[in-house]
Amino acid sequence: MYLLLLKQPIVQFLFSCSLIPAWSQPKLSFRHINKRNGLSQGSVFAITQDADGFIWLGTRDGLNRYDGYHLKIYRKGEPSSNGLVTSDIRGLYHDPLTKDIWICTSDELSVYHPQTDKFDTYAFPTTGSASASAEVRCVMRDSQQ
Repeated sequence: MYLLLLKQPIVQFLFSCSLIPAWSQPKLSFRHINKRNGLSQGSVFAITQDADGFIWLGTRDGLNRYDGYHLKIYRKGEPSSNGLVTSDIRGLYHDPLTKDIWICTSDELSVYHPQTDKFDTYAFPTTGSASASAEVRCVMRDSQQ
């Protein structure tokens, strides 16, 4: 009887301690980003986050940089794009060493340099009069580098 009375408070204490983390969890909130909020297109094909916390979203109508409040859109041919050659973004990669964003497109491979807010583009080689039909969808850093 004495052992049973001793076990019951211990079990109650352990059970109540297991509930404390549930009460202390921060409340998460989500914000939907869509065309009404300024996203260049409703379908996002690539997402990455850089070292400064910006979220980069690749769509078929441009590269979108989200700072948690506002979107900045880089599109082909716009002065604000600073050299983006195509708006059809298929893949994104943030290089943690250089802090650059690599952009895979249907036509070229581009790299965004946040220090200068400019792009460099690497076009695919051409064979004769027709361009090579290649599409880059993914970029990764060599683990040996």
